[in-house]
Amino acid sequence: MGEGPCLGSVAERTPVVVMDLADPEHRRWTELSALSRAEVSQATGMLVAQLDVEQAVALVRLRAHAYATGATVTAVARDILDHRLFLEAP
Repeated sequence: MGEGPCLGSVAERTPVVVMDLADPEHRRWTELSALSRAEVSQATGMLVAQLDVEQAVALVRLRAHAYATGATVTAVARDILDHRLFLEAP
């Protein structure tokens, strides 16, 4: 029976990944940030249509809900996009 993968090689690579993610300028953080902004933008657009309000008002409503519930704006945006959260018209 052959040997499995060497666990030492995985452990040797792990600190590199952690160090990359610790750097806020790393490409992965930039991609995550862009994705987060896209989700917030899409959720804002959904609120514009649902609430029949201007884009700025929709974004304020999204951010206010996040603040009031202690959630991140991205988490609230994802809930709106996944139809788990519906904000009522003012």
